[in-house]
Amino acid sequence: MIEAMIVIEIMGKPQEYVKEMMEMLLEKMNSEPGTKIKSKEVFEPKPLKENPDLYTAFAEITLELDNVIALMNIAFNYTPSHIEIIKPENIAINNNDINSLFNELIMRLHGYDEIARGLGIGVGILQNQLIKAGIRPDFPPENKASSNKDENKKN
Repeated sequence: MIEAMIVIEIMGKPQEYVKEMMEMLLEKMNSEPGTKIKSKEVFEPKPLKENPDLYTAFAEITLELDNVIALMNIAFNYTPSHIEIIKPENIAINNNDINSLFNELIMRLHGYDEIARGLGIGVGILQNQLIKAGIRPDFPPENKASSNKDENKKN
């Protein structure tokens, strides 16, 4: 048995929606295999200083988990901003569990890489279409600092 504390954050609008989504997320988390919410403290959504139309809320959750795999699933599926293993102090893990952890990590990394490559291809296609339309895209934007340095050298 593993006891861990995590922090989950949500951002959105309106305020009521953020509150509802947090409750739904906690219900879903509690139904995950090998996972039980032991305690939770949910903080009220607050408007962002930079954008008062958006709200952010967070929850501090203490979980009881059957094993490291269950904790890893929580980390991947809910992307907490903080994880702290409280108990046990030392964790014994067998090679099958380590294999599962690394294979899941590798699978996720490949998925993210595929998304990044797809976005890069899409940007290239968009740039070509803009050029064909007679619009010169400034992408990626010039580094203003290096442009200024070049201008200063000329003067």
